[in-house]
Amino acid sequence: MNKWIFASLLAALPATFVAAAPPARPIVNPIAFEIDGRSDLADQPETVFQLRIDNTWTYRVMQRGQLVRETQGTLPVKTAVNLRAHLASATWTTGHAEVRCMAYSANYREYRVRGVLVYTQRLCDGQVLDDASAAALAEANALVGPLVGPLVRE
Repeated sequence: MNKWIFASLLAALPATFVAAAPPARPIVNPIAFEIDGRSDLADQPETVFQLRIDNTWTYRVMQRGQLVRETQGTLPVKTAVNLRAHLASATWTTGHAEVRCMAYSANYREYRVRGVLVYTQRLCDGQVLDDASAAALAEANALVGPLVGPLVRE
């Protein structure tokens, strides 16, 4: 009988007496910046350059889903901090060019900051970045280019 009374009392207790789960930790994307060299054609190589928040970087070349080449390194702290600051201050606002060519390339680049796609660059797509974003992107490309060579055939 005492067991039934005890069980009834436990069932009647408010939920606040139950130990709460620890708060969820926010997921931090370790990738600070990424350049993905993509193609609309299946037989073209695709590339991925990733700069992590610990200033290490990785460059991968993939062909039909298979890793062809991988290169890794570490950026100097000051260089990486400056690049991340410029990328963070960019607004990634696009406008339309007054004149647009009609050329087409199957190859294009996707730029991501903290895992978020901020800009897709295609040949003659008529999209123009705002000045701050264009400057940050130029800085990133100038930094990455000598590390890995051409990212995607244009």
